[in-house]
Amino acid sequence: MKFLLVAAAVGSALVAGGVLMSGEFNVARVDSPRSAGSGGAVQQAAATERTAKLQVSNMYCVSCPYIVQRALRSVPGVIDASVSLGDRQAVVRFDATKTGIADLLNVTRAIGYPARVVSN
Repeated sequence: MKFLLVAAAVGSALVAGGVLMSGEFNVARVDSPRSAGSGGAVQQAAATERTAKLQVSNMYCVSCPYIVQRALRSVPGVIDASVSLGDRQAVVRFDATKTGIADLLNVTRAIGYPARVVSN
């Protein structure tokens, strides 16, 4: 019985935190360097990975970062995105062979949160 209560409390906290907003779960497969066969594939993947920091406008409530984060993560080639309401910034890791900064800026603008590049 305690397990069910803890699971319910954790589930409620995740929903309140916006983690389970849509009920969808996207699971990314992460291969370890050892399973990649030769080291060339891992080195090539690391060479095309980029990080961009974006200053995001129009974020005023606690839901805004989750909306922006979800939109950024929906862009093909985005590896990870984290968004901070306090800083009004997003840090996005992406595969430069699959997407670019223009795509990131376009998706934020399309959902009403125009952004500009702080660093990349």
